[in-house]
Amino acid sequence: MNAILSILAGALTGGCGIGYKIGGMGNVYPIQAAAFLSVFGTVIFGLLGWNEWQNLTLFTVLGGAVFGLTQYLGIRLLRVALKLGPLSPAWCAQSLNFIPVILYSRLFLGEKLSFWQNFALFFTICAILAAACNTSGGKKTESLKGRLLYGGLLIAILVCISILNVGLKYAAVTIPAGGNGTLLAINGNLIMCFTYIFIGLGSSLDLTLSHSWQINKYAWIGGGIVTVCALCSFILALIVVPRAPAVVFFALSNASSILTAGLLSTFFMKEKRTFSWYLTIIFSLLAIVFNR
Repeated sequence: MNAILSILAGALTGGCGIGYKIGGMGNVYPIQAAAFLSVFGTVIFGLLGWNEWQNLTLFTVLGGAVFGLTQYLGIRLLRVALKLGPLSPAWCAQSLNFIPVILYSRLFLGEKLSFWQNFALFFTICAILAAACNTSGGKKTESLKGRLLYGGLLIAILVCISILNVGLKYAAVTIPAGGNGTLLAINGNLIMCFTYIFIGLGSSLDLTLSHSWQINKYAWIGGGIVTVCALCSFILALIVVPRAPAVVFFALSNASSILTAGLLSTFFMKEKRTFSWYLTIIFSLLAIVFNR
């Protein structure tokens, strides 16, 4: 059941990618979709965690602030990276966000990868690299200074996007002093509520100061798709993360996300099926099959 829910969560995340692409047709920045999502995320998780407010912990507020602001910052840095270099490495960096949480779980929580899961992890990385090779764009960074800056940005993107995953895994195994359950069990919905609050604050302030708001049909359609898919995906994450090893949820959902986005983009967005596209699909399927 955990594997099925992980695959479904990944499929929903892949749907978010389609929502971002639709928004891009109307010159809508991803952080605008994030701001749109944050409104509904705050309300929904705030209501789901109605009974959790009486057990509110300091970690819930501060953790939510860190998770939300780093998610916003990761998306914002991605825009900067695309001005300095091609899309492929930047896309690859943010897609590898599941690696730190697997390493954290292996080094600090004692979770071990099975023989087959090592192959699953390998094929997931191959799928990401293959998908990244299917796109290009941006300016080339020829100077040493430019390359160092671009490399630093890629590392920063990976770190920022990864913090939420590591934080959720930490909350799933940590029991506060005097608590009757883990942080995620006690305040899981409120952690996501505060995460969305700070995603919204960062994104909205950015868009307002830069006068980058776009109000058109693509903004509404894209934002709606991102909102529904992301919220459902995070709800599934709250269910599965406390019950399964990190490699099961994060690697499996990531492979499913790549597979879903690849299939939907060709069937509905009319993107070309290149050699890299076929490799992406094959590697994603292998990653799902071997993750057992």
